[in-house]
Amino acid sequence: MDTIIAVYGAVLATAIAVAQGVNALRRRVRVGVSASLHYSQLNASDREASHGTPIRVKRDHDSHWEEVLLHLSVRNEGGVPVQIVAVVIESLKRNGDLAISQFSPEPLPHVLDPGTRIEITMQKEPIDMLDNLTFLGVLDALGRRYSPKPIEIRNVVGQSWSMPTRVREYVRRDDATAHVLAYQNRERSALIETTRRGKKATAIISRPSVLTNGSGDGHA
Repeated sequence: MDTIIAVYGAVLATAIAVAQGVNALRRRVRVGVSASLHYSQLNASDREASHGTPIRVKRDHDSHWEEVLLHLSVRNEGGVPVQIVAVVIESLKRNGDLAISQFSPEPLPHVLDPGTRIEITMQKEPIDMLDNLTFLGVLDALGRRYSPKPIEIRNVVGQSWSMPTRVREYVRRDDATAHVLAYQNRERSALIETTRRGKKATAIISRPSVLTNGSGDGHA
């Protein structure tokens, strides 16, 4: 009898441990992120006012205008709600410091329930401003970060760099010898820029700092 009770107790303890493990797995925070470029047709008369970057697409003997935006799909693959608060883009400065930019385009901030997703579209110019990129992804309310796979980031950023951009080079008013890159922010969101000194990071993708005129032709 004692043996039966002992076996029953061991089986019950194992079942409880398995159930607790399953519950713990279900309550883990897991967020998936994928990145791409989003294209939509654009009337030629709307180019100046468009949210995205206008490009002219040529096919055979015909051509039309499209606008291009950076697109992030964010999925809650875990078992607990997660509040996504910002898109984060990071790059290395020439002195080795880490430049961090945070954006909150619509629909951020947003609470993602388990099994749900949000689609974020924003200008691609924050990427076009850079000659290297160390991080692209999203930030949650507790400071945790999530990003696509590096190969996906390299593909999207490389495509963006090869296209026309609205980034322009300007001469500073207070110093005619100083040139700066800038673009018109068309997001309905706050932009937060910070710098971390001595932060070790490795570039996912790098390039020479060459810009393509935003009124030029593009190819899909």
